[in-house]
Amino acid sequence: MESVIEESTLPFTKDQMTEARTTTSRHHCPQCGAEATAVEGLCAACLAGGLSQMLASPARSEADVLPMEFAGCVLERRLARGGMGIVFAARQPQLGRNVAVKVLAAGIFAGPEVRERFLAEAQAVARLAHPGIVPLLEAGEWEDQAYFIMPLLTGGSLAEALRAGHRHTPAESAALVAPLARAVHYAHQRGVLHRDIKPGNILLDESGTPYLTDFGIARLVERETVLTRTNSLLGTPAYMAPEQAGSGAEVTTSTDVYGLGAVLYELLAGQPPFAGGTTMETVRQLLTKEPRRPSAINAQVDRDLETICLTCLEKDPAARYVSAAALAEDLECWQRGEPISARHSGWLERGRKWMRRHPALAAAWTIAALAAVSALVLGSVLSWRLEKARATSTALAESRRAEVARLHADNVAERLSQHDAFGAQRAAAECLAMEEAAPPGPARDAATARARERIAAVQRVSPRLIHAWKHDAAASSGVLSPDGRAAACLSSGTLHVYDTESGRVLLGPLVASTEVSLGYNDCTGFDPAGRRIFAVALKGGRMHVNMASLAEKRWLWKDQEITALPCFEAGGARLLVATLSGVHWLDAATGEAGPSFCEGTFSRVALSSDGRWVAMSTPAGDIFIHDARSRARLHGPLRVPSEATAIDLNFSPDGRWFAACTGTQQGTGQIGVWEMPGAIPSPPAAEAHNRDVFGVDFSPDSRRLLAWGFQNTRVRDPAEKSAPSEVLARDGFVNMAAWSPDSSMIATCGTLGQTFIWDVRDEDETLMRLPHDSQVYTAVWSQDGDHILTTGSDGQLKYWQLPPRDISLLCIRGGSGVRSIDWSSDGRALTASLASGDRAWDAGTGLSTAPAGQGSTLPAPPPGWVLSPDRALAAVGTGPNGEFEIIETASRRVRHSLRHPGRPGGTALNFVFSPDGLRLLSMGKDPTMESCDALVWDTASGKSAGFRLTHSDDILTGAFSPDGTL
Repeated sequence: MESVIEESTLPFTKDQMTEARTTTSRHHCPQCGAEATAVEGLCAACLAGGLSQMLASPARSEADVLPMEFAGCVLERRLARGGMGIVFAARQPQLGRNVAVKVLAAGIFAGPEVRERFLAEAQAVARLAHPGIVPLLEAGEWEDQAYFIMPLLTGGSLAEALRAGHRHTPAESAALVAPLARAVHYAHQRGVLHRDIKPGNILLDESGTPYLTDFGIARLVERETVLTRTNSLLGTPAYMAPEQAGSGAEVTTSTDVYGLGAVLYELLAGQPPFAGGTTMETVRQLLTKEPRRPSAINAQVDRDLETICLTCLEKDPAARYVSAAALAEDLECWQRGEPISARHSGWLERGRKWMRRHPALAAAWTIAALAAVSALVLGSVLSWRLEKARATSTALAESRRAEVARLHADNVAERLSQHDAFGAQRAAAECLAMEEAAPPGPARDAATARARERIAAVQRVSPRLIHAWKHDAAASSGVLSPDGRAAACLSSGTLHVYDTESGRVLLGPLVASTEVSLGYNDCTGFDPAGRRIFAVALKGGRMHVNMASLAEKRWLWKDQEITALPCFEAGGARLLVATLSGVHWLDAATGEAGPSFCEGTFSRVALSSDGRWVAMSTPAGDIFIHDARSRARLHGPLRVPSEATAIDLNFSPDGRWFAACTGTQQGTGQIGVWEMPGAIPSPPAAEAHNRDVFGVDFSPDSRRLLAWGFQNTRVRDPAEKSAPSEVLARDGFVNMAAWSPDSSMIATCGTLGQTFIWDVRDEDETLMRLPHDSQVYTAVWSQDGDHILTTGSDGQLKYWQLPPRDISLLCIRGGSGVRSIDWSSDGRALTASLASGDRAWDAGTGLSTAPAGQGSTLPAPPPGWVLSPDRALAAVGTGPNGEFEIIETASRRVRHSLRHPGRPGGTALNFVFSPDGLRLLSMGKDPTMESCDALVWDTASGKSAGFRLTHSDDILTGAFSPDGTL
């Protein structure tokens, strides 16, 4: 069995796997001797190599490994494979019997949750001993493979019989489901819920007798675990009950009654109750629709059997049979021609069935019975009941549809607050679909119009994917041309260049190497004119640089061996490289080498933006800075205080600063910053990171330094002496971080499968997310800052357009219970009345500011407040009996404390200032009176104007005329 699972998963021999297990305690890989951190004692590199070899090797057929011995059995052939296990037909030589052996599909690589669920199935079956349930013969582990053994039934499954076109008569259908119901009731009595009853889990023997099997998602009632409390869909959508699909009801024995009814429905109608083509459509039909009557599909189905079936399929668990035994009894009554309990049988119904059982005796009563009962009255009653049931079902479905639409609308706001624009678009589309499913009428028209406006609003603030180019291998490096018209990537040693406007291919594929691409994000680069592009690839395990021309669509020169990633000079005519003989220039057109700066081996090189200085570092961690023109050494050796190689070197755009980062074997990174031109260390001379650091980059305005790595993306001011770094991304493996051209945003990408756009002003604020299907390697800004290019391990090169700069989404934080909002007179601030008090935000930045220019907040007013047009005064409700105050906003001095007339318990509902701020309209309600009133006050004297406006209902708002006289 180990060969079936292990050898089909990894191309390691059995001896190597055994060696891996024995060396786990030593923590070394049997392949290469490196530290073993991966599963089964292998290091990550050998595990990845094994997977690559497995993908490249031809697939092994089942005949290559079967038959084989396993746990005292001889596996002969595979019977079935499910989401969790594989079932084999086998023979036990010692006992001379045929059995079925079920093992985990993941084998030794199965996680704890899968093993626990597999064990739960064995425990569920072990406690059941019923003629209608496939028993458990044996369970255990063999060479780390969990398994259990059951009798082998040769009749196949009910699903196979249905697929083969076998149609069951109503009598055969009832005879098949009745014993299954007895078996299910037996399991319920012993605290086991099956939760996945379907034709595929019903096996038949040679005589056609059914047996229930596959308790893979069964729940033991007295031992509920996290496996059964999960919010995931457990079961098969076409046969699951509404409560399993998230209707809110608890999963009980009625859930299995529903599954039995679904199987009976398919036997009678030849199809499941619901089949929407996709899982989501099937679940939607399950929650919002009623199944078609079986008699409408198969005329042979009579009303009683149809009633039994539809009673099982009631959406309300309380309306179904109280137990599986009650279902079995009704099916057996139907087989005997006796009345069923699914509905109340009147004397006429009981008489009709009695006549069916005693035709000879009932013949004399037929004419009298037909004469006594009016077919018209009976038909009217039945029609009324059917119409009432249909109306109830329609109302219930409409209520559920409206609730689902509301949930989708709420999800839009939730997704936007999380800056997940694409998730918000999906939720908005689902909301529109739900609203369009409503009954025709003005309400639906208004709701669909709002839904379309919601979609349009979300799209306005959402990034847009312009192009997505797919490659066969991971796109490990990507770059945009300086003018943004060309996008390039390196995939498995092959260069591809595309037009960002049309999406057409500009260059390539040009093969630089057939080996796997380097794991660096700067292995490609355009010259400043965008006419040439270099590509760095592995060849023979060493780095080689190649130069291509976009105009000539070919390599200009190839295979220059280097030891560090190159970079273009400002003019683009030369390329700075490090080779085995030292650091020197290469002619970009011919590849010819110029004089060397210095001899030796260097692992990194960097060039200042003005071309004045060249920086280089050795594998031992020594850093040297040379004059680019004279090639003379200016500084060095410089060192970051760590025993490690410099991973990245960078000059600030203004040439004032130079930074380097290193990593150590202990996973601790260091960043060093020096002030040029004297290479003076900027305290702290080196800043420690608690994890690896992969790169450093200065902002375009040279005011901040960005460093990124494993669970560490930090921003600091290189000129500050003791300011701590601001931490942005705290989760995941960050492959690259990049500044926007205006230095206001940072893009980070890594193992989380998304590119995050951060607001530098607020380290906790994510502006937007750009999704990939897997790990993201590169995120590159265009020069205008409106586009981003991303590459990923999914082989995709994606070109995004960001939302317009004049549109922003302001999420109010730090308050709750929004009562009113208002703009400042100059339009620069947004103020809101919250349950916690008066708050204000800068409309341009979204940052919180003190209200009305002060550092304090207004008292938290129960009724609400409003500002005068010149914002000099504020009316604030202060008490439950109609008390309110007029406050001078500049000094926060209370000018007048007033009370809206009325008996105790009255409230001030709202306030309105006149355009000149000289008058105030207060609107209130006396709880002992049926009427409401409004009064006008003089804001200077605090006296009432002397007249009252009375209304018969609540006053919601009021308004003055433009001149303030009315």
